[in-house]
Amino acid sequence: MHYTNEQLALIVHLRNQGMSSREIAEQIGGSKSGVNDALSRFNKSGPRILMFDLENAPSIACAFQRFNINLTPAHIVQEGGWLLSASWKWLGKDKIDGVVLTPTEALEQNDLRIVQTMTELFEEADFVVAHNGKRFDVPLLRARTVKNRMRPMKTVRCIDTLVVAKSMKFESNKLDSLRNYLDIGRKIETTGIGLWMKCMNGNKQALAKMLEYNKQDVSLLEELYLELRPFDRTGPNYGQYYNDGKMHCPACGGTDLVSTGNKVYTNVSQFEELACVDCGHRSRMRGSVNSKEQRSNLLMRAG
Repeated sequence: MHYTNEQLALIVHLRNQGMSSREIAEQIGGSKSGVNDALSRFNKSGPRILMFDLENAPSIACAFQRFNINLTPAHIVQEGGWLLSASWKWLGKDKIDGVVLTPTEALEQNDLRIVQTMTELFEEADFVVAHNGKRFDVPLLRARTVKNRMRPMKTVRCIDTLVVAKSMKFESNKLDSLRNYLDIGRKIETTGIGLWMKCMNGNKQALAKMLEYNKQDVSLLEELYLELRPFDRTGPNYGQYYNDGKMHCPACGGTDLVSTGNKVYTNVSQFEELACVDCGHRSRMRGSVNSKEQRSNLLMRAG
């Protein structure tokens, strides 16, 4: 759909007010996909980053022993994997949202509503952030789209705070351990596996507790991401999501960049190093300091 300049301005305004693409589409009489396309082309004022976390049901097994056992498919009484709850937050926004199964949905193992909600959020995101997201949350969500006979979801780049943490040497890379080590918040205590079992049995109070626990994890996730972001050497370049003609820190999008006085060297080129005043991340200019003639006079190793 072709939007007028006035409609585009309204779409941008409504998004800045925190409205979802579906809500915007309903207000202006357009489609959700059209709103997403308009925002991607005309609202490049920084990436839209989704922090999220999923909680799923465990499998139930029958065994003669309790320690050091290997479970075969024959041991499994009830397969798990279906979603109990999901929580999310847009980076920079105050509100933490979430969705949890109703008691009836839990008894029916029906997580369609949660899966639909999360796939719609992925459609709006430039990239997503999750702890162990690359090996757990994103593959789990994709698996549930298959189970619920849905179309393939949008492929979105995932920043995995677990992967970033593992690039350093913390005593433990678990979310709660990192929280304690970095002193960034409080993780809500649960009753252990019992809470998950009660949720699977449709206990209303347990489901409410699960959503509370889920939301708190997202709050901790955001704090952890902001702590680790300056040290992430493989994350997406924030600068791609701006069209204001300015240089932006690739880690946080900040524009207050200063020279460190250092140079970054490759085998043939030298680059000026910059530091972001906002987050501290170090980056380098794309243009080399040494001239093409100087580079052409450099010898390369022969073996």
